[in-house]
Amino acid sequence: MEWLLAGSVAAFVAAYLATRFLVRHFENRTLIPFAIYCTLAGLGSLAHFIIG
Repeated sequence: MEWLLAGSVAAFVAAYLATRFLVRHFENRTLIPFAIYCTLAGLGSLAHFIIG
């Protein structure tokens, strides 16, 4: 039971810090690198399912 509580707290802290970092990051920068990553990941997944 203690592990469940510890895991929940750790997940909350990690999500809070990640959200805070991303909001601060994207206030001053663009989403172009994320768009490129999404496009490449999508094309890679499509190729994997068509070929594989």
